[in-house]
Amino acid sequence: MIPPNNSGNTAVLFRNGNLRIITLIFIYNWFAATCIYYGLTLNTGSLAGDPFLNFFISGLVEIPANFGAVLSIQLWGRRPTVCMCNAICGLSLVGMMLVPEG
Repeated sequence: MIPPNNSGNTAVLFRNGNLRIITLIFIYNWFAATCIYYGLTLNTGSLAGDPFLNFFISGLVEIPANFGAVLSIQLWGRRPTVCMCNAICGLSLVGMMLVPEG
C-alpha cells in the first residue's frame, strides 16, 4: 500500500509498479479513444449527403450519449462502463471494415 502523499506530484504515479501499469493503461486508453473519436468526427465530411447536416447529426448524437455515459457510470460503475464502451467501439470499427465501399 502506498502511503498518502499530498505533494500533488505526478511522479508518484510512476513510483509503484502496479500504479505505473495502471497509469500507462489509462494513458494508452485515453490516446486511443481520442484518436478514434477525432478520426470519426473529422470523417463525417466524406459521408454521403450534405457534409454540414452530417456534422450536425454527429454532434446531436453526442448529447444523449453524454447523458447515457453519466447514467451508466452511476448504475454500473466506471470499469464496466469503460469496458462496454470500448468493446462496442471496437466491434463497430471492425464491422465498418466489412461494409463494402459505395
